Amino acid sequence: MLGPDGDPLAGAKVIADGIGPVVANLWLSTHSAEDGSFRLAVPHGNYHLGATIGVTDSPSTSLRTSIKPALRLVSVPANGVSGGHVLQFRRPDATISGTVSISNTAGVTGTVFLWGWSEDDAFVTANVPVTNSLGSYSLDVISNTTWHLGAVYETPSQYWLAQEEVVLGTGGATQNLVLMGPHPKPAPVAVTFDASQPQRIHLADGTHIYIPAGAMPVEGLVTLHVVPIATLPHQRHANVYRYGYAFTAVDEEGQPITEHFNQDVVIGFAYDERELWYAGISEHFLKPAYFSTTTNEWAFPESYVVDTGGNRVVMQIDHFTDFALTGEPGFQVFLPLVLRW
Repeated sequence: MLGPDGDPLAGAKVIADGIGPVVANLWLSTHSAEDGSFRLAVPHGNYHLGATIGVTDSPSTSLRTSIKPALRLVSVPANGVSGGHVLQFRRPDATISGTVSISNTAGVTGTVFLWGWSEDDAFVTANVPVTNSLGSYSLDVISNTTWHLGAVYETPSQYWLAQEEVVLGTGGATQNLVLMGPHPKPAPVAVTFDASQPQRIHLADGTHIYIPAGAMPVEGLVTLHVVPIATLPHQRHANVYRYGYAFTAVDEEGQPITEHFNQDVVIGFAYDERELWYAGISEHFLKPAYFSTTTNEWAFPESYVVDTGGNRVVMQIDHFTDFALTGEPGFQVFLPLVLRW
């Protein structure tokens, strides 16, 4: 593992993402050692190998402004080793710029959240100020790859969204973004309950939360806030469906509950197949996810179920943070199986 200057990099999170029928949906990770080396035990199969690091974790300016290493496609043989892989963080060498405008509204002064991810796993974000519903942006990116741009502006009850694809060569590119909307969001929910009693919470969009009795790592009253939030980034492996949710819980003294829970809570997300199709997501690719601010990456819980009959995804998790229903862009084609007797 190397930094953008070619020096060994310690503490980077190395991720092996299984692809193909043998290891599909397998997501394994480790951290690089002091000398930049890493070793990860995996089942045999094919993997995308990548790395990430939290933007606030390093005092190095060059690392904070660098871009994730390009993905490597690796094949691990049965009872064998796949070695010699070098992952290096990159310096931007191109720029995508343009305007952002918010449709069906006038006089908006605020901030548009903008993100971009590339086919080789690069990822960048920016906050763009707008005045009278118009602003301009500039993203420092990697050349010679396809970039997927998105921008969102939100109010407590609505959001506006733009998504575009930019095929970038050796030079820069201009891409204007028109945010379409407004799209509705459900109202935030705040519930106060006794930690010794089970609790069920429902949002207007079908999202539900079940907290078993005694699951919270505190005694007495707990207040849970669930705020729908659209300003969450999309990434190569995680295309956010509609919007996500910020979950925060405090004890009766008003102190945030940050410890892992005594047992898992259950969170269920509802979805509409027609909306998935419009967003370019197959329901067979759906995954619940939580955003890790330490690695600047969407991560997936170990335990979840996709109920394609009931159009619902249910997960179990032992902490609260920002959650969303996500899916890799793309569709699967299932062909009929024909047997000859």
